[in-house]
Amino acid sequence: MYTGRSPGSVKTSVTRTPTPEVEYVHKVGQVVFLVAYVEGMLIHDLPRFQIQKSAPPELDLLKVTGMTTRNLGEYIAAHAPKCTDPVVAAYLLAGGRALG
Repeated sequence: MYTGRSPGSVKTSVTRTPTPEVEYVHKVGQVVFLVAYVEGMLIHDLPRFQIQKSAPPELDLLKVTGMTTRNLGEYIAAHAPKCTDPVVAAYLLAGGRALG
């Protein structure tokens, strides 16, 4: 019978890899969810703002595709002041700063 050990080797006990506490993992999961939610909300609103002509051409969905969360946030925040609607500008600026 194969035991996975060389003949004469010392048998060692298998220890479980330590994992973080459940509460910590839960909190990290909440942060990840909220960041993804804000990112998704901003990305999904960009086409609507383009149709309404309230966002500048720089905030086109194709231009932000593939950006990291931080780069997306910084890019949106940098171009938010160019919006023609001050409410849209404030929304994009706040969301971009939250991600960047």
